[in-house]
Amino acid sequence: MVNEIIKKYLLKLASWLIRTPFYKLFIIAAVKSVYYYRKYDSNHDNKKSILILNHERFTHDLDALSLDQRVKFLILPSRIQTLLNSLFLSNSYSYKVDSYINEKEETKELVRFVVKFVNKLNDKYNLCGIISCSFYYRQDFSYEFSSLTTHVPFYVIFKEYMKDDVVVDVTINRYKQNKFHFIGKQIFSANKNVEKILLRSGVCREDQISIVGSPRFDVMFNNKDASIKHDKQVVTLFSFYHSSGLIELEGDNNFFSDQGDGYYDLFKDVHTSVAELAVENRGIEFVIKTKWGGQWHDRIVSTIYEASGIDILCEPNISLMSEGNAQTLIKKSSLVVAFNSTTILEAGLLGRNVIVPVYAEAIDKYFNSNLLFVKYLDSLIVASSNKDLKDKIMEHVVNPQFFPLPDKMMQEFLGFCDGQSSKRILDEILENNKLINK
Repeated sequence: MVNEIIKKYLLKLASWLIRTPFYKLFIIAAVKSVYYYRKYDSNHDNKKSILILNHERFTHDLDALSLDQRVKFLILPSRIQTLLNSLFLSNSYSYKVDSYINEKEETKELVRFVVKFVNKLNDKYNLCGIISCSFYYRQDFSYEFSSLTTHVPFYVIFKEYMKDDVVVDVTINRYKQNKFHFIGKQIFSANKNVEKILLRSGVCREDQISIVGSPRFDVMFNNKDASIKHDKQVVTLFSFYHSSGLIELEGDNNFFSDQGDGYYDLFKDVHTSVAELAVENRGIEFVIKTKWGGQWHDRIVSTIYEASGIDILCEPNISLMSEGNAQTLIKKSSLVVAFNSTTILEAGLLGRNVIVPVYAEAIDKYFNSNLLFVKYLDSLIVASSNKDLKDKIMEHVVNPQFFPLPDKMMQEFLGFCDGQSSKRILDEILENNKLINK
């Protein structure tokens, strides 16, 4: 309690000091917090730099982009970005993009500070741009609007591009309702569905969109045959949550629901079936992979235990994990189970069969509204029940003949299948930098 009170007063003091000539100390500290995404040798000393926001949210893309020798990538730690924002913005108000467009006093002060911060970074690191992975992250708005003054362009490599035809209209309506508006330089999109959504929802102009493909897939296109040997056969379930496919759940939880809402039954059935199969086949290793832990792991453990009595935390051949690289895990796997996810495409590219569970609510409730890849189901390995899921897992573990995904499917979602997406992005950024400096 005492520590919280001290923290509160220190934050108030910092919030006051940053509005005085002492703001320069905050600039110095913020600049010192920035670090390079990876080590660069002396040959990179005169290269341009790009400041990355929210780096932990799109590391696969950054891994691919950082292979390009023409630029260096700088990371602004998210905790520093959040702290700086909190010194200007009250936590009792929601600062949407219109707060910046209409120049609310708090946002004006924050943008003025960020302008000074970015200019100082530019002096030291020779910036040619700032990149985030979304146009609607509120923590990034001050950096986006600072670009109007600093002339250090703000770019987005939009990572939420799995927009099947069935979710295009609902996404357009959601973007309209939120009044999203992009005033930065360019949004790099993977495919035409995203372009359609951005234009019809009024997020940006046509000249602010570049269809470039997905950088995270470059490494896979250029290194498809890479595999990692493992002593045991490994089956990996890439977990999903109840709101998968843009379902809006009832209540305050955006990910998990009560029975009768979202993919509640499918989640229970798939996770329980995998756990039961693991108990029946001790010689096979089963992995359940999530993007993050916390309540997601808690929900998996409790759901399986309530449905089957199996405590997966006590089972030697079941691993529940959130950490680690998904592509590395796919390479270790003999077989993948995935639902409504880019993992289906990743596994296909890496030569692993994918079983897609399509039953329960996926058939009864959301088939025409929130189920991805519907028009390609005939080309996928689809499980139609718990029994069918178990049977197909064992069938493809015993007989691992690979069934490739349709080229048309890859093209539709990834835009380009040539391993050059990173190059297209950096070509455009560097060309725009030349134009600015003419």
